[in-house]
This record gives sequence, C-alpha cells and structure tokens, in this order.
Amino acid sequence: MGFLKKLVLILSVIALFSCQQQLLITDKYSRSEEGILSYGNSPERNFYYPTNLGDSLKQLWEDDYYGGVGNSSVVAQNGFMFFADMGGRVSIIDIETGKKIGHVSYKGEIVTTPVISNRRIIFGVNDEDSPNSTVIFYDFIEGKKSKEIIVKGIISNEFIRHPDGLFILLQNGTLVRLEYFGSKNYELDLGEDVYSDPASYQDKILFGDRIGNLVSVNLDGSINYKKRVATGFESGLTINDDKYYIGDIDGNLICGNPGSGAILWQFKAKSKIVITPILDIRNLYFGDLGGNYYCLDKESGNLIWEIKIDGLFNSTGIVFDDFIVQPDYSGKILIINKLSGNITKTIRHDNRVSLSPIFYNNKLIYNSYRGVLHVMERVHE
Repeated sequence: MGFLKKLVLILSVIALFSCQQQLLITDKYSRSEEGILSYGNSPERNFYYPTNLGDSLKQLWEDDYYGGVGNSSVVAQNGFMFFADMGGRVSIIDIETGKKIGHVSYKGEIVTTPVISNRRIIFGVNDEDSPNSTVIFYDFIEGKKSKEIIVKGIISNEFIRHPDGLFILLQNGTLVRLEYFGSKNYELDLGEDVYSDPASYQDKILFGDRIGNLVSVNLDGSINYKKRVATGFESGLTINDDKYYIGDIDGNLICGNPGSGAILWQFKAKSKIVITPILDIRNLYFGDLGGNYYCLDKESGNLIWEIKIDGLFNSTGIVFDDFIVQPDYSGKILIINKLSGNITKTIRHDNRVSLSPIFYNNKLIYNSYRGVLHVMERVHE
C-alpha cells in the first residue's frame, strides 16, 4: 500500500474514532430540575412565560452548527443548551458564549426535541436502513451512552416527559412507555398513524390521530376513550386549565374536556392548522398555513383579533405578558403585541425558521434553517 493510501486510511480511522468518541459532557453541571427540559417544558405543553419580554432585544451570538432541524426546539439547563439536528447529532453548547462543549453523532435522523432527565439527555434516532428507531439514553456527566432501546416505528412526535415515565408516540400510532433508567414498560398499537404531538392530563395521554380520532390513554396502557371528532389532526395538542386545545386539517380550532373528550367549542380558521396552540392566563393564540394568526378568548372561543401575513405558520411560538414571539416559515421572527395584534418588530433571516423558540436565562433562543442558532438577550424587562 502506497504512502498516500496509508495516510488516507489513517486519517479516516482517526475521523471515525473522533466522531464516535467526542463526549457530550461538562464538569460544571448540577442536577437541578430547573430549566427547559422538554418540548413545551411540561406534560401539558406550556409555552407561556409569565414575564415581559420588553421592547429591546440585542443579539448575543449566532453560529452555524451542523445539519437542518425539524419543527422541534432546544432544551436548556444550568447555562447550557442541547441541540439536536437531522444529521443525527446532539450538541451541548454554552448559552453565554456559543462555544460547543461536545457532541455525539449517530447514523440516522433526529427530528424531535431531546429530553433532559437527571444527568441524561434522551433522544430518538430514526434509523436509515430500517423502519425502526432507537431511543438513546446518554449520560453527559460520564460522557457515555447508558442505554439504547429499539422501538418499532418512526419517531416524529414530541416526547412527553411525565413524572411517571417517558412516553413516545410513534408515527405509526404505537405508544411506548419507557422508564427513565432505560427499560421498556409497554408498546401499545393504537391502530392509526399519528402526526400530532401528544400532551398529558393528570394520568392520561391525549392526542389526535390521522383520521380525526381524539384518543385518551391511561398511563397503564388501557384506552380511556377514542372518539371521532374531526377529519384529521396534524396539530399538536395542549392542555390548559382542565381543557384541551387542538387544531384540525380543516382549520377548526377545537376546545374540549380532556376527561371525557366532549367538545366545548370550535372556531373556524381560514386554513389548515398544524402548530400547537399557545395560551396565557386569558387567551389562546395560533396561526394557520394560510398566513392567518388569531387571538381567541380561551373560555368562549370568541375572536379578539386576527392578522394576515405574507407567509405561513407551521412552528409553535411562545407568549409573554406583553408580546408573542412567533416564527414564520418565510424566514421571519414576528414580535406581536398580544393586546392589539400589531406586529411591533420583525427579525428577518435568509432561510426559514423552524424551531419553536425558548426563553431561558433572559435569552430568546431560536434557529434559522440548516442549523444556524440565534441567541438574543433581553435588554429591558
């Protein structure tokens, strides 16, 4: 073998070894449960921050990290964020500086938000060469994988981080319950494909399926109810003040009783709804694929205001006491006055914004397409 071929082989081995051995690890981590630990940061999916965002944001940093991302979010704790991409990589990043502390990389695609539990980051990798997926439990203090579990289906819906276990609703309609130490409790086949992020109400998991069933499953795996209430669902479901909220493919925003599934009211939007509704103390906010954005009274469903943009809404926003921060597919972050509906600020990017933003440690964190992370700092509260 010639010298050049040997050199290429050696460099290839080094690159492969480095990719597998780079550690997702920090020695500055505590076990505090404070932070943004999952998508929506609660089993019910809560996108409300009870503080003022203020009228002044300054860019702290932005950087390009690896691959594209889906309509998920980052998670954060102890001054660090965990960022997963569709290239199969999970990185840990110092939020103050943007410095990457480490990463792990797997063959496959990660399209949902990781979950932080104790000293583990838990994430799902859709295998490239099979219809199965792998749930990875990674100990970021020791810098090694502690467990992996094969599940029979594609992971495309957001995990539920419940006090009694981790719940994963696969795209084929299989509900998987895992223990946080890395064992499988059950896999329950619910019969229909699901493109709707589930939520949890007390001891039940709720979601809408592809053909319009609203489904409630008890934590033990028994079915509480399965009711046909719409043509189909692709919107995430959220629960607030003992009511569920979900949008359907015909543009209906539905509010109901999570215990019985009974519909309390419906509001007809102008186009298909795929994002998760967000709520504060009084109102509900959501957009549709036609570029229409709405504010409703969350008790009655009455329209308070409506705006129209040249774009569409397919990523979930967040709401403060003064403003809504809403991604727009056409590459904008809209800062909307939640009382009037006026767009007070537009942050423009060259590519679409796909991640649902988070607000952590006085910082707004979001992305523009293909792995560019943006961190904006609140100047005035």
